[in-house]
Amino acid sequence: MGSIFGIISKSDNLTVDRLEAMSRSLAHRVHDRSWHWNDDRCALGTAILHITPGAELEQEPEMGNPLSTHIIACDARIDNRDQLIARFKLSPNISCDSELILALYQRIGHDCLDHLLGAFAFAIYDQEEKSLFCARDHFGEKPFSYAFVGDHFVFASEPSGVVASGIVRPQVNDTRILSLLAMNPRDTTSTVYQGVVRLQGSHALKLDETGLTEWRYWKPEVPAIPLSGSDDEIADRFIDLLREAVHCRLRSSKPVGACLSGGLDSSTIVMLAREKVAEHSPVGYLSTFSATFPMVPGSDEEQWIKLVEDVDASELAPIEISRHRMDNLSPLTHTAALAEALDEPMLAPNLFQIWELASQAKEKGMGVLLGGHDGDTVVSHGFSLLTELVLNEEWQRFAIELDLLSEFLGNYEGSKKALLAQYAVPCVPYLKKIGSPGRAFNTARILRSQYGVSARSLLGAAAPDSLKWLARKWRHAHGRSGLTQLSQRVQSSARYQSSLSLPLESWRPSAAEDHLRNIELPLIAESFEFFDRIGARIGIEQRHPFFDKRLVEFCLALPVHFKVRNGWTRFILREATRGVLPEPVRLRRDKSNLGFNLAVSLKGERDRLATAFSIAPPAFSRFWNVTRLQQTLKDYLRNPNGTDAFILQLAYSHAVWIGAHDTLDNSLDDDMP
Repeated sequence: MGSIFGIISKSDNLTVDRLEAMSRSLAHRVHDRSWHWNDDRCALGTAILHITPGAELEQEPEMGNPLSTHIIACDARIDNRDQLIARFKLSPNISCDSELILALYQRIGHDCLDHLLGAFAFAIYDQEEKSLFCARDHFGEKPFSYAFVGDHFVFASEPSGVVASGIVRPQVNDTRILSLLAMNPRDTTSTVYQGVVRLQGSHALKLDETGLTEWRYWKPEVPAIPLSGSDDEIADRFIDLLREAVHCRLRSSKPVGACLSGGLDSSTIVMLAREKVAEHSPVGYLSTFSATFPMVPGSDEEQWIKLVEDVDASELAPIEISRHRMDNLSPLTHTAALAEALDEPMLAPNLFQIWELASQAKEKGMGVLLGGHDGDTVVSHGFSLLTELVLNEEWQRFAIELDLLSEFLGNYEGSKKALLAQYAVPCVPYLKKIGSPGRAFNTARILRSQYGVSARSLLGAAAPDSLKWLARKWRHAHGRSGLTQLSQRVQSSARYQSSLSLPLESWRPSAAEDHLRNIELPLIAESFEFFDRIGARIGIEQRHPFFDKRLVEFCLALPVHFKVRNGWTRFILREATRGVLPEPVRLRRDKSNLGFNLAVSLKGERDRLATAFSIAPPAFSRFWNVTRLQQTLKDYLRNPNGTDAFILQLAYSHAVWIGAHDTLDNSLDDDMP
């Protein structure tokens, strides 16, 4: 874990001053040591935090192989080290992951990306070719930003590091800010700085005398022929892959912890980690870290957490339990630190909780924190089975599955209405689009006559996007024009309205395609950067076993009946964890909703919010209508609710971020109304 940065120039001799400025700008990413290297065309730097075994043995370039013409700047954790060394007959004396990547690159070139598993971002400079090869891991767990300006190519782990080089003008990218305010950052390349972009996950680039070439080296796909096998066979293969994904992420020279929420994902990670943690961690136990909300029952999962904590088996490592109350912690508590770490306004309302748990883990001496982040996306709930049944005109089975899923989700009538709206109604415009107006008419007739779907819903049907519940509530509350608390200049801008729009292609006509779309949602890539920047600031590496390439490919190949069956969602995970999880946890139907806590969490923050909005820098009022924000605050204090709480939190985060970046050009572009 650490940071990387560098410059390559075709025109002038490089000065070390630029590299040192970049290094200083990334100093907040906790590290144990750092090194710089440069010649007259290229300058590279790395700062290393000793977490993976061997990281402390990483050599500076001039201390390595004197015959090598390659220099590497690398932030990586490679999970299939032993297999790579054996398959490609690499030296068994390779100590650190950067050395492994470089050795593999020297053996097979760019094809090394077809074999690396783990989290990585690296740049390799060829002194003979005067070329630079850079790559980022499959899902973007390790960050990489760059700018190509004239004869200069600059890269760093964070956009601020690129700006610090002095080669890029420090100007705010309004389009990025507007997409955050619209809660819909669809562009996975843009950053908050104009001219600085992200190398996306599963992408690589090469810079040489012919210019800059960027390509995608891997893309998740749904295979033409799904996996086949009995329930037991598929379940065994699934749990073996998930077990390997967890165990290979235990490699650490420091103690390993895990987040435990009591849900299916985090509970499975904890139980599988206990099988092997004693072999990988310098202590013989696993530390768990849990957030509790005793005063907000709808957000609290302590009863489920305790069930996992109480599992006592001689073959499992013991656990050290840490529970932390969050219902008495204001969401504004860590806003200044988060604004500095994220280097942009916050997109997710629960980041203060992630910060708090990571900080507690660091205080306990952890170097690694495992989590079940977005395991439901990887495994899939399988709700789009309903879509398939409608399009296949299997109405009898559709009625059965709709009934079972509505009962499973609770709030039967409300769940049934939501499932119809999201998975059945969009079939009508889809059938029209593919040239089947007769089938579209018949589908609309059945949905209206047998399921009570209104004619208005059918006529106005548009394919929905499966963003988080809060985004849906927000847009419902504030209409298609977006947040009324924003300035009129922002609301009327074409770029903001474009950020609000959701294309028809966001909906998918099959469970497999919907599964793939969810894995590729921009919010997934965004979340990994949140975790990285928070962890880098605190000094702890957060690892995500569900986003193991092997596991993701396996889950995408599963037939829909392994995703949902007889009303049970995430069927394969439930089936595979028989004997692994406590039965009540394995068969959980419900899930806590952090929105309940958010809804009441700002009741004591009137003064802080009112002051922040009234004294915010002028740039803030260019984005926000401060008068309406103050009214929203009054409305919230009279009637606390999650929608207003999130708007207030987002606006406060933006105000704090602008205040910390008052030297930047924060004005909206002239082409906005």
